[in-house]
Amino acid sequence: DQLINAPTNYLNLTFADLDSQELGNDPPEGSIGWYLAEAWRQMMATPGVGVALTHKVLHHKQPEIFPLLDNLTVEMLSAPHGGRSAWQQIHADIAASREELENLSSEFAQLAAARGGVALSLTRIYDILLWLMAKRGGEWEAAVAAGQTVCGRSGL
Repeated sequence: DQLINAPTNYLNLTFADLDSQELGNDPPEGSIGWYLAEAWRQMMATPGVGVALTHKVLHHKQPEIFPLLDNLTVEMLSAPHGGRSAWQQIHADIAASREELENLSSEFAQLAAARGGVALSLTRIYDILLWLMAKRGGEWEAAVAAGQTVCGRSGL
């Protein structure tokens, strides 16, 4: 319910649009980051609710704002990144690869539209790529092969 009380000028923002400082461990009170952190803290304080369920619920409620993380991907983001929070690291990664992610998003949106699907946000594409890398199994190779088949080319 914290996001319901957030100022309405934040409603059209995406995760990539947010200020990185608002995604840290102590965002300024009243900022969108503060509302995000409050919603996250309240979910995490619920007995039996952990990182994966918290992110699933929050992402479901606000998919443009909340990244979809689980224990595996959080662990991957927990490595030292110069004192950044997991959300700040995601934000930095998206900023560093924004052009590539936008190109991938555009290509995916065209494929999805042709098949009656929906487009994915930059954050959701990042979530998927992060999960594939975190799995460190055959998922990455299978995803690349499937993408190459769908796109009809040998490289991404």
